Amino acid sequence: DRNGKTTPLLAEPRNYEAPRVSPDGKRIALYIHSSDDDVWIYDLERGALTRMTSSFENQFPVWRPDGKGFVFTSSRAGPQNLFEESLDTNSPAELLVQSESDLTPYSLSPDGEWLAYSTDWGAGRSLNADILLFSMRDRESQVFLQTPFDETEPEFSPDGKWIAYT
Repeated sequence: DRNGKTTPLLAEPRNYEAPRVSPDGKRIALYIHSSDDDVWIYDLERGALTRMTSSFENQFPVWRPDGKGFVFTSSRAGPQNLFEESLDTNSPAELLVQSESDLTPYSLSPDGEWLAYSTDWGAGRSLNADILLFSMRDRESQVFLQTPFDETEPEFSPDGKWIAYT
């Protein structure tokens, strides 16, 4: 809390990974690392944990700015590709970006227009991890930063004008 006191949210010990607080601050999207990684949403007010995905490896949820869904990575279409899950519909997750390389989403711009993600080109390639941007409107990707080094974990600034990365 704001006074420095820590309180466990979830009583059951599990491998909770990549937690992301929703834009309204009432939920946390995360994945539980196990034999089948799945994305879950923890409702802070109700204290309830709800599974959002099943089968395959589903990881790294990133909230949409409106809080009505999230982007995540999943192996359901081959390597770790990018999907979008809507919380408003019962329709299956939509494939956003398919690649022969593993992809990891990190941040959506505050206006919801751009998704910043990284790709690991894999062994045998001269390139390492690079940062790309996906237009949520045009449904196309473009390279943001590509060098002989690893660039990863892109995060948009709160005003959407900057991207921080490692």
